[in-house]
Amino acid sequence: VARKLTCESVICDGNSCDIEEFTVDYDRLVVTIGAQTNTFGIPGVREYCNFLKQVEDARRIRTAIVNCFERANLPDMSDEERVR
Repeated sequence: VARKLTCESVICDGNSCDIEEFTVDYDRLVVTIGAQTNTFGIPGVREYCNFLKQVEDARRIRTAIVNCFERANLPDMSDEERVR
Protein backbone atom coordinates (compact mmCIF):
# COMPACT_ATOMS: atom_id res chain seq x y z
CA VAL A 1 0.00 0.00 0.00
CA ALA A 2 1.62 3.24 -1.14
CA ARG A 3 1.37 6.19 1.22
CA LYS A 4 2.39 9.83 0.99
CA LEU A 5 4.43 11.73 3.53
CA THR A 6 4.66 15.51 3.63
CA CYS A 7 8.17 16.76 4.45
CA GLU A 8 9.85 20.10 4.91
CA SER A 9 13.31 21.00 3.70
CA VAL A 10 14.83 23.69 5.91
CA ILE A 11 17.88 25.57 4.64
CA CYS A 12 19.20 28.32 6.89
CA ASP A 13 21.61 31.09 5.94
CA GLY A 14 22.47 33.52 8.69
CA ASN A 15 19.30 34.59 10.48
CA SER A 16 16.85 33.51 7.80
CA CYS A 17 15.62 30.07 6.75
CA ASP A 18 13.94 28.89 3.56
CA ILE A 19 11.36 26.16 4.10
CA GLU A 20 10.13 24.10 1.16
CA GLU A 21 7.37 21.51 1.51
CA PHE A 22 7.37 18.34 -0.60
CA THR A 23 5.70 14.92 -0.58
CA VAL A 24 7.32 11.49 -0.65
CA ASP A 25 5.61 8.23 -1.61
CA TYR A 26 6.54 5.36 0.69
CA ASP A 27 5.37 1.95 1.85
CA ARG A 28 7.60 1.02 4.79
CA LEU A 29 10.88 2.91 5.17
CA VAL A 30 11.08 6.47 6.45
CA VAL A 31 14.48 7.99 7.22
CA THR A 32 14.62 11.30 9.09
CA ILE A 33 17.20 13.50 10.71
CA GLY A 34 16.96 15.92 13.57
CA ALA A 35 18.78 17.52 16.46
CA GLN A 36 17.62 14.91 19.00
CA THR A 37 16.79 11.23 18.86
CA ASN A 38 13.12 10.85 19.74
CA THR A 39 10.99 7.70 19.84
CA PHE A 40 7.76 9.71 20.33
CA GLY A 41 6.75 7.14 22.96
CA ILE A 42 6.10 4.46 20.31
CA PRO A 43 6.67 0.97 21.76
CA GLY A 44 9.43 -1.00 20.03
CA VAL A 45 11.10 1.95 18.29
CA ARG A 46 14.23 1.91 20.44
CA GLU A 47 14.60 -1.88 19.99
CA TYR A 48 13.93 -2.06 16.24
CA CYS A 49 14.81 1.37 14.79
CA ASN A 50 18.14 2.33 13.25
CA PHE A 51 18.94 5.82 14.44
CA LEU A 52 21.35 8.12 12.55
CA LYS A 53 22.61 10.31 15.39
CA GLN A 54 26.13 8.92 15.74
CA VAL A 55 28.70 7.56 13.29
CA GLU A 56 28.32 4.13 14.91
CA ASP A 57 24.61 4.22 13.97
CA ALA A 58 25.52 4.64 10.30
CA ARG A 59 28.07 1.81 10.58
CA ARG A 60 25.42 -0.46 12.09
CA ILE A 61 23.07 0.26 9.16
CA ARG A 62 25.87 -0.33 6.65
CA THR A 63 26.74 -3.66 8.27
CA ALA A 64 23.09 -4.74 8.25
CA ILE A 65 22.76 -3.92 4.53
CA VAL A 66 26.00 -5.73 3.64
CA ASN A 67 24.84 -8.76 5.64
CA CYS A 68 21.55 -8.78 3.69
CA PHE A 69 23.46 -8.82 0.40
CA GLU A 70 25.75 -11.58 1.67
CA ARG A 71 22.82 -13.74 2.81
CA ALA A 72 20.99 -13.15 -0.49
CA ASN A 73 24.07 -14.42 -2.34
CA LEU A 74 24.17 -17.81 -0.58
CA PRO A 75 23.85 -20.64 -3.12
CA ASP A 76 21.22 -22.59 -1.15
CA MET A 77 18.95 -19.53 -0.70
CA SER A 78 15.51 -19.91 -2.31
CA ASP A 79 14.21 -17.09 -4.52
CA GLU A 80 11.46 -16.42 -1.98
CA GLU A 81 14.00 -16.00 0.84
CA ARG A 82 16.30 -13.91 -1.39
CA VAL A 83 13.54 -11.38 -2.15
CA ARG A 84 12.62 -11.12 1.53
